[in-house]
Amino acid sequence: MRLSTQYSLFAAGLVGAVVLGVSGVLLISEGRRLRDRAEEERARLLSAANQIAREATETSDDLLLVDTLAHFRQTTPELLGAVYLDQDGRMISPDLPGPARALADLEPGRDASLDAEPVDILDARVLGPRGAEGPLLGTVRLAFSRRAQAARVAHERGQLAAQIGGIAAVVFLIGLAAALAFARFITAPIERLA
Repeated sequence: MRLSTQYSLFAAGLVGAVVLGVSGVLLISEGRRLRDRAEEERARLLSAANQIAREATETSDDLLLVDTLAHFRQTTPELLGAVYLDQDGRMISPDLPGPARALADLEPGRDASLDAEPVDILDARVLGPRGAEGPLLGTVRLAFSRRAQAARVAHERGQLAAQIGGIAAVVFLIGLAAALAFARFITAPIERLA
């Protein structure tokens, strides 16, 4: 085997390994970022629901709360249920009474299911006007589908993998061409002497 061919194969293998390693690291870190972003979206939604529940409770505007929770349900596919439970035992929800009661009876932080769908239950305590020192007005409870969230993250990860794969292929081809040219440049004077 010619010396230039050996150097070319070595350089191509090195470029391929580097591109593959960088692509793998990018895919793993971006996958984690996608999961973190989904958790942040849940937390923002719960915080917004909490704020609206406080305003609706202070102004006795149940329609504002129902409308907001219904809007959250329409714009967030992973959100399977939303309910507000006040201190008097009243339940406010855009859902039908049966599913709303089922959600109200679930406990957060435990393995739960709503209509045979595995869900994560998140609660936010709604406090009065003085914030942490104010009286407890009620609780906002949201149920998020684990399957829907996993499917969304998997879909976004697949799109990301396709983009990284395409970029990696282009970088590999450019690196391969550069490796071949460099190998010929380096080995040409050695082959002339031999």
